[in-house]
Amino acid sequence: MQLEAVVSRVDGEHTYVRVIEAGDSALDQLFGLQGVEYAVLSEEAVQPGEKVLIHMPEGAPRSSLAKTWLLPVVALLAGATLGTWAADSDTGTLLGGLLGLGFALTVWRLGKAERRRMAPRIIALR
Repeated sequence: MQLEAVVSRVDGEHTYVRVIEAGDSALDQLFGLQGVEYAVLSEEAVQPGEKVLIHMPEGAPRSSLAKTWLLPVVALLAGATLGTWAADSDTGTLLGGLLGLGFALTVWRLGKAERRRMAPRIIALR
């Protein structure tokens, strides 16, 4: 998916852009891409105020949403359920939930290369 954006600030490796024109798809409307500021990767030197074209890989918002919000909640509930089943006590529930959250954090940390691959990038100056 390609979006038009304006560079709002540059901070080290990341360039922050504000989307000015998003598509008309249901996904664009669901996530409210227009007007939102994103940190994007940029190999080009850009200045605040410049218009750019950014590429957001298909499925990136959905993947990010799943790994950031859905995975920890599901892991917490699954861990708590297994802890309750295994120990049949509040302590088992608590420990199971904590183990589930630890699992989610481990999965999230191991996915660093994929997050970098799925990150939005500036592909052209406008």
